[in-house]
Amino acid sequence: IPFNAFPRKNAEARQREALSPAEMNRVLAAARKEVDAAWATFNEGQALLARVDRAAIAATSDLRQLDLDDLGILLAVIEDRFGGVPPKVNDMLKKGAGLWPLHFAFLRHGGIGAVAPRLFALPDTIVAYMIAIGAQTYANAEALRLMRRDCMSEHLLLEGRVLVSWHKARAGREQRRSFLRDKSFSVPSLIDQVLALTRRLVPHAPPASRNLLFLTDPVRASRTVAPIPGYLAAKLTRRFVDRHG
Repeated sequence: IPFNAFPRKNAEARQREALSPAEMNRVLAAARKEVDAAWATFNEGQALLARVDRAAIAATSDLRQLDLDDLGILLAVIEDRFGGVPPKVNDMLKKGAGLWPLHFAFLRHGGIGAVAPRLFALPDTIVAYMIAIGAQTYANAEALRLMRRDCMSEHLLLEGRVLVSWHKARAGREQRRSFLRDKSFSVPSLIDQVLALTRRLVPHAPPASRNLLFLTDPVRASRTVAPIPGYLAAKLTRRFVDRHG
């Protein structure tokens, strides 16, 4: 059978239109706005953790003796007792667990979803980074979603450049492009930020997923830590479009 037995079978199909440069600039501007906000919130959390006495907090076993209205202390409890990921609501309210002060502290701070971004990226944040990285690498959606944590390597010949690689299933081989580390919104800088934003989630993910870049915790329902599912990435991309018009 010839490799391409029916070469013009899709000749009448309408080709998908590419975004114009002006449209792409608007997409990247919207993504940058969300990326900058998420990164600022995360760094605020790291600053709060740095100013509290972590050893004294860890030595206090009774949560009622801690000022959990202090966000830095609350973050330290999550970091040192739960590996940087808030426990489930049912676990906090379980009889005899002694975690009910933690639950009510979350409520006073606006809920787990308001506290968690200071420790790791939520799904909406992950999608903003995926849009920004995908627009500059031209990786297709599924290859982008399954990008690995070790996707960057220093360029052997060109100083100041890195190689970013991903696996393209349809091509059956690895794709790669080189980028300069010359600005805060460059692909290498964005990947560095995602690595930091997902670092705490790695030990909580299934072993087979710990090498993937875009890990997330939806902080609701089952609280499963995993690479962002394709259906959720698509849903949140539509939500991103609606937010920014």
